[in-house]
Amino acid sequence: MKMKKILGIILSVIMLCSTVTAFAQASSDKVTVTMDGQEMEFDVQPVIENGRTLLPMRAIFEALGCAVTYYDNGEFPVVMASRGDNFVMVFIGQDFLINDKDEITLDVPAKIVNDRTLVPLRAVSEAFDTKVEWLEDIKTVCLYTKHGMHKIKSAVISKEIKNKIGIKVMDIACTYPVTENPENLDWIEKLNKEYRENAEKYAADVEKEYAEKANQLCEETGIESFYPFEFKLTYTIDTDRNGLFSLTNHYSENIGDSQEYRRESAVYNTETGEKLTLSDIVSGDDDERHTMAYDVFVKYFEEKYTDLSPELASQIDKATENTKFYLTDNSLVLYFDMNQLDLLIDYIPTVELKYNEGLFKIDLSDAELDSLVIDLEGNPTTGYQWKVISADADKLEVKDEYIPDENKEGLVGKGGTYRFTAHGIGEGNCSIDIAYMRGWESSNEAIDEITYYLYVSKDGKITVLGTEKNLDNVKYDAE
Repeated sequence: MKMKKILGIILSVIMLCSTVTAFAQASSDKVTVTMDGQEMEFDVQPVIENGRTLLPMRAIFEALGCAVTYYDNGEFPVVMASRGDNFVMVFIGQDFLINDKDEITLDVPAKIVNDRTLVPLRAVSEAFDTKVEWLEDIKTVCLYTKHGMHKIKSAVISKEIKNKIGIKVMDIACTYPVTENPENLDWIEKLNKEYRENAEKYAADVEKEYAEKANQLCEETGIESFYPFEFKLTYTIDTDRNGLFSLTNHYSENIGDSQEYRRESAVYNTETGEKLTLSDIVSGDDDERHTMAYDVFVKYFEEKYTDLSPELASQIDKATENTKFYLTDNSLVLYFDMNQLDLLIDYIPTVELKYNEGLFKIDLSDAELDSLVIDLEGNPTTGYQWKVISADADKLEVKDEYIPDENKEGLVGKGGTYRFTAHGIGEGNCSIDIAYMRGWESSNEAIDEITYYLYVSKDGKITVLGTEKNLDNVKYDAE
């Protein structure tokens, strides 16, 4: 009896070990994907094939704010993700992809699993300001998106319109921003509502206006020659730093043989929620701003057309009365709609003016710096000193030095400058937290504090997104 009990225990242990081993093997094949630290969920799981990781394309790219459309032309299916002026086209079963800059060879072709397109990791890493890290030991893909002072998520409206025999005649794909609002600011709440309602209205309007036209054209041209109508609305956050928030809605419409692109931009002061006009950004009076816009667009078209006709010059002059604009981290971008000029063009006339202190009323300095130098005044005789409390060591290298004020030598309470020099060493968002505190105490309270929020580009350039002073007077342990 005792022997049976022992054998039963041994058998149970063997079965348990087998179960654990099987679970471990299954778990080791599972790929986890996080975006900005949050784990993503999929209806079709990522896979590893020939040593390469493939991810669900639609879920990934929609989370990145892209409109995703699928088209099967009978030869091989094509999936396209677009956001603003950027796009990625993936061809199922083919070992290459095309984006707005280049054609890229892939180690593993995209494939379809349970009606979902899986794309190799490189298709994600090559697009849309996304940093990708692969953690081999825990089979985890970490995606990091560029962001400014606000955290923004993408919401999606996607719809396929099919005719009575199930042929797709129309694609509607809209994304719009949802800005996190922990402080319940009125302007953010209003902004979120405005962009949601705009996307909902656009999707409803184009379906109402074009669904029947698309169905009729499909019947007239035949399935083999018909290309579904496409309506895409995406957004870009053009800058979100130093109290300025600029975003643009991008519309792309493919209607039979006709294509149209247009933008609608807005720039906000994040302190007041006020929507800014060109007069808030560019110095001078209305006539001077008009002349400035006219001159830069004339130069733009002179580079495209060797002979600028008086008629086109007159149209440019009239169009500059309604010049549209947005801000990037270090520039002002002016543009017209395609239909504002009597030209057969398939692009939006656009000029970019880099930050110029004399031209701009706003401050767009501290962008794309080779290094960031922070000078803080301090008085070491009091026992307090400026000290780096935290900095992202994987993205920044920070050196410090104290520079005495020679003009105050011999005076009681002499002061000086604490200089912190930061160099970018890794891509991504990061911050430096500096406090004014007594470093020789076991623990102490900072009497002043400043945090710099930064972004480091791929080439190590630093852009200051914003600063916060006197956060909470938190106690820190001295190093």
